[in-house]
Amino acid sequence: MTGNGSSKRFSFYVTNGDVKDDEVVEMAKLTMPNKDANEQQEFQKPLYNIRVREDSNLNMMLGNSPAPDCSTFCAFVFAYITYTCQYAPKLCWTLAAIALVVASYILLIGVFFNPTEQFGVIEHDFTNVRSQYDFSLKDIKHWCIKGDNDSCDCEDPLQPSPRSEFRAWSKSHIGNIQQITNLIEADLPNPDIAFLGGSIIEKMDGKWFGSITDSRLQNLAKIFNKHFTNLDGEPSEGDSLTAVALGIAGDTNPAVLYRLLNGEMPKDFEPKIWWLELGMNDLGRSQCSEEIVILGILRVVEEIMNQKPNAKIVINSMFPMAELRKQFDPHEQNMGLEQSFGGKPKKTNSNNKGENQKRNSNNKANDNKNSKNKADKHNNSKKSDNGNKNGNNGKSRGLRHSPHDLPVAIGGTSHSSHTISRLLPPKAITKMKGNQKYQHKYNPVTHRENKLPLWTSIMAINKELAKFSSKHENVFFYDVTNHFTEQNGKYFNLKTNLILPAGLPTEDGYDLWERLVVTKARGILAGVHE
Repeated sequence: MTGNGSSKRFSFYVTNGDVKDDEVVEMAKLTMPNKDANEQQEFQKPLYNIRVREDSNLNMMLGNSPAPDCSTFCAFVFAYITYTCQYAPKLCWTLAAIALVVASYILLIGVFFNPTEQFGVIEHDFTNVRSQYDFSLKDIKHWCIKGDNDSCDCEDPLQPSPRSEFRAWSKSHIGNIQQITNLIEADLPNPDIAFLGGSIIEKMDGKWFGSITDSRLQNLAKIFNKHFTNLDGEPSEGDSLTAVALGIAGDTNPAVLYRLLNGEMPKDFEPKIWWLELGMNDLGRSQCSEEIVILGILRVVEEIMNQKPNAKIVINSMFPMAELRKQFDPHEQNMGLEQSFGGKPKKTNSNNKGENQKRNSNNKANDNKNSKNKADKHNNSKKSDNGNKNGNNGKSRGLRHSPHDLPVAIGGTSHSSHTISRLLPPKAITKMKGNQKYQHKYNPVTHRENKLPLWTSIMAINKELAKFSSKHENVFFYDVTNHFTEQNGKYFNLKTNLILPAGLPTEDGYDLWERLVVTKARGILAGVHE
C-alpha cells in the first residue's frame, strides 16, 4: 500500500475478499492521517461487507435468481413496441396497418367465404325400399359429399353404367364372365360364396384388372386359397368353403350393376351367398353423397333379390377409410387412373353424364316424367333384363370394341417393382373423428381445403345399411369396423397394420377379414343368425 495519497485512498477497493472489516478500517485510517476523530468516526459508520456482495454475485451467476415468467416477457415486448412507436412512428403505423389487414383478411375468408359443410346426414329412410321405383332422385338435395351437385363425378345410382371405354376394364369384365362359365361347365354352378365389388374384392383373389402382376398379389391369392376351396381343383387347407371373387378395381355401384346385368349373374349361376363389398369407390373416389352411395348399394341388392330370390345376401360394412382414393395402385395408390386402365379413355356421349351436369335444373322434371311413365319403364326394364339373360355372350354394346379373350396383361404401363414402391408399415397413427358433422371448407389461415371427414359419412352409411338388412329376409349386414379400428374417446384409430388409410386391407388385414367371413358364412348357411 505505497504510493501517493490517491492510490492509497482507493487501494482497498481491489483488496482480496479475505480482508476483514476491521482491517479495512485500519487501512482507511492510514489513508487519512490528517483527519480529525469526528471525520474518522463518520467514515466508520457504513461498514461495507465485501463477502456479502461477493456471495450475492455468486448466487446470481449460479442461477439461483428466479426465472423470468410470461409477464416479464410480455412486459419486455410491450416496452419494445412502445419504444418503437415513440422513436419510429412511421414504422409503428406501418406494422399496425399490416397486422390489421392480415386479421381482416383471415376474418373475411374464415367467415364470409368459408362455407360450413355438413356430413353424415341421411334425411330419408331407405330401410323399407323394395324396388328401384320406390326411389325418388328428386328428393336428393345434393349428389356430392361436399353438399353440392358439381364437385363430384357421380352417375345415376339407379342405372347401370359400364366403364367399357377402358380396355383393361372390359378385359376384366370378360374374365369374370369366363370364370363363371368355367364353374358352370365344371358342374360347380353354386359355390358357397360369390364376392361382388370393386378394388377390395378383385385384390383378395390376387388380381388387379384381371392379372396377377407382382409377388404381393400372389401372396393375397395364397391367402384366398387358404380360406376358400380353389375352384380349379387345387387342394386347399382344411374343409374350406367354395368361393369366387367377382371384382374389378375402381368399380362404382353403377358399374357393378352393369356387370350383373351383362353376364356376371347368369341364370345357371346360383351362389348360396352373395357377399357385397360396395360403396368405397363411390365415396372415396367419386366423392358421392351418403344418400347416393346408399341408393347405389340398395339398387344392386334389389337386382340380386329379384333374380336370385333364394340366395342370401350379405352387405359387408364399408371399410374404415381416412383418405380419398385419388390414384390407382394395388398397394399404395401411387399409379394414375389412366395408367392403370391402360391409357386415356375414349370420349363418350353418355346420357348419364349429360344428366349429371344438369342435375339442378332437370332432376325434378325428369322425376315427374318418370313417375308418369313408371309402368312403361317397368316393362322396358323387364325387356332389358330378359335381353341380358339371353345375351351373355360378350356381345353387349360396351364390349364390342374389345377382343373376346381372357386378360393377360394390363396395357399402357408396367407393374414392375420399380413402379410400385415397397410397402412399409405406417409409422404414424391415423386418427378419425367419430362424429364430425360440421366443418368449414377451408383453413382460414392457409385457405387450403380441409380434409373430408370420410369416417363420419361411412358410419352414417353403415348404420342405414344395417337398418335395411334388419327389415328384409335373407339380407344380412356384417360390420367389420371393430376389427380394423380401435376407439379412443371421440376418435377412432386405424389399425394400420391391417388396413391402409385409403381403405385397402393389408395382407394381414385380408387374412383376418377372410377368417371372419368364413365364420359368418358358416353360421348363415347353418341357419344360425347372430
